Amino acid sequence: KCRPLAVVKGFQNNRAMIRCNGLYGFINEKGMVVIEPKYIKVSNFYDGMAWFKDEYNKIGFINKEGEVVIKPKYEVVKDFQMGLARVREGDKFGCINKKGEWVIQPKFFRIKKFDKTSGMAMAKDEDGWGYIKNDGEMIRFKNVNTYTDYSEGFSRVRIGKQWQYIDVNGGKLEGVIVDNKLKKMDASDVALHLVGFGSREFKGSLEPFQNGLARVKYNSKWGVVNTKGEWIIKPQYRYLKEFFIVN
Repeated sequence: KCRPLAVVKGFQNNRAMIRCNGLYGFINEKGMVVIEPKYIKVSNFYDGMAWFKDEYNKIGFINKEGEVVIKPKYEVVKDFQMGLARVREGDKFGCINKKGEWVIQPKFFRIKKFDKTSGMAMAKDEDGWGYIKNDGEMIRFKNVNTYTDYSEGFSRVRIGKQWQYIDVNGGKLEGVIVDNKLKKMDASDVALHLVGFGSREFKGSLEPFQNGLARVKYNSKWGVVNTKGEWIIKPQYRYLKEFFIVN
């Protein structure tokens, strides 16, 4: 057994990473070594699984007991999320389950994180960006020119010259509409037209939803809208950071 041990990362899924002589393992919340340091590189646990790299630079997955459940054979992987891990085979990405079976065949140039609320993830194929669910079917909404990640069931998309929030079915969130008419604007710096504030053009910003709320910048002032598009805090602050749940 390798000693002394050093804790190198905090707890995730009831496991904390430890290191000894350049090798990595894990302890449980009682401080007991449950996986001896033997890996040259390993991730934290997510969704009950952690990836590890062997001496041949191939990547596989272990469970919280340290059992190898997916043998090392991949070169690029992402953490498990919602029962799936994004994995590259050749030059294409797909998704495997916890048995190492392909759930989404490797046919995408990129797959981003899945949103837990909508089950949607951005993906890119030969025709560009769109969204997929866990069946791998590409979804593209009519007239959408630019896509962003879903967050808590809503995505920010550009339709023509307008940016707005859409739900999982592509339905528009009433209350916040973005008009991209000013020069040199992008998704984080656009001209907003907000219900209740007239149609005057100005610079602003739409942020992703977090804990049911989204920060919106109006005429250099920040406010907050809910998932119905209603103002919870009208624009009045020079700056607002993201919201956190306080117990």
